Amino acid sequence: MSKHKYGLNILKQSPPKNKIISNKIEKNYYGLIVNKSQKISKKQISKNKIKQNKVNFKIIK
Repeated sequence: MSKHKYGLNILKQSPPKNKIISNKIEKNYYGLIVNKSQKISKKQISKNKIKQNKVNFKIIK
């Protein structure tokens, strides 16, 4: 995922227990955005390369 506004956006209405594993997310404006209501744990986000984005990681309300 590269050269977009959003690399990966986990929305409020996304299914619970999403797993974000082994992705390459770079050269976007936002790398990874997670809605606070998702309550994603560190185990669900692992082995990703999130770099060279304007904002690599952001949690939103």
